[in-house]
Amino acid sequence: MNKLTKAAIAGGVGIALLLGGAGTLATWNSSSNISGGTIVSGKLVVGTPAAGSWTVAHLVSGSTTAYSTPVSTTLASYAAAPGDKLIYTTTVPITAVGTNLVATLGLTPGAIAGTTSAVPATQATNNAFASFLGANTIVAMTGTGITGTAPAYSISGAAGTTTATVTATITFASGAAGAENTAMLGSVDLSGMAVSLTQNS
Repeated sequence: MNKLTKAAIAGGVGIALLLGGAGTLATWNSSSNISGGTIVSGKLVVGTPAAGSWTVAHLVSGSTTAYSTPVSTTLASYAAAPGDKLIYTTTVPITAVGTNLVATLGLTPGAIAGTTSAVPATQATNNAFASFLGANTIVAMTGTGITGTAPAYSISGAAGTTTATVTATITFASGAAGAENTAMLGSVDLSGMAVSLTQNS
């Protein structure tokens, strides 16, 4: 093989290697900053509620839906009976910042708990009473920038801090004769009653 042929073969190999690595060759590239602004996160904060008050209404005789006008009461001295509706009213400062903020209002776990007793039978009665009342409790709120109905409310992020009026309505439902017997003489502890606002996903 003469020198010219050898040179041509070597040249061919060099070209093949160059083509084989073609994927690593850089292409033209350019970039420029785009001023997109700033995104900030909002917040949802429930403040300390004011001292509230209790009122009690009772089913009108012969009705299953109509209640008497609520009357103020001191709960510690009140013995509830089937047909009663106990209403707690307070005001709560709420700070809401979020363009599309929607939250669900409710009582925190353990808000209505059976009073602690060393007597098992009494504790069982207290727990039954608490469970019965907890299942028949509705929490509602009104205020500037707040719309919706229990339990889901939309809170306008433009409202900033607003004062919401919160009511917890505990209904001691009156059902068929004897339906509430397991709660008879029961006692509940409401000292841990607190409301929560949870943002919907």
